[in-house]
Amino acid sequence: MDIYEPATLAVAFAALMLLSVMTAWYARTKGKNPFLWFFLSLFFFPFSNLILFFLPDRHAAAPDPAVERPIFHSEAAYPKPDSEGESGIPVERPLQRMPFDPGLKWYYITQSCEQVGPVSLSGLRKAATDGTLTEESYIWCDEFADWKKIKELSNSRTLFDRDFLE
Repeated sequence: MDIYEPATLAVAFAALMLLSVMTAWYARTKGKNPFLWFFLSLFFFPFSNLILFFLPDRHAAAPDPAVERPIFHSEAAYPKPDSEGESGIPVERPLQRMPFDPGLKWYYITQSCEQVGPVSLSGLRKAATDGTLTEESYIWCDEFADWKKIKELSNSRTLFDRDFLE
């Protein structure tokens, strides 16, 4: 039996097309371009399938809308985002910046749930650098609508930097 017989070539071509279609379907389930992966599989069959298998999924699993998430008191001041993408994933709010006005009076909650304040910005920085405050601690000043976790502020890393102490 010659490998170049029309029947042998037809079976090999049909098998390659079937494997390429399966590769395109798998690429689609992983969030990749199925047409690109169909042609890659057609020309580079064993290698393209291995590459596709080890690539991470493009889209993360969407949260289940049937499961209610608890609303914390710090989130109560914000309305739920009403603009959602077509995938159903809510649009993220941008992080608020921490004001560094030296005239502001700051308040914070210790790890033992005691409210401390008013303190100056330098007092707040001292509490952060000596370990009284962590990124999970809540702080407040007049420019905030509600208590904020330090990690929710976009420029909060400077609060823990010893070079910024006054």
